[in-house]
Amino acid sequence: VLYGKYSGTEINIEGTDYLIMRESDIFAII
Repeated sequence: VLYGKYSGTEINIEGTDYLIMRESDIFAII
């Protein structure tokens, strides 16, 4: 999955990092 460097919001839940983003922020799915 390709997405912009600053797209989405990084969150941490119980020591695991997640990146939440909109579908429109995704450039391509390879």
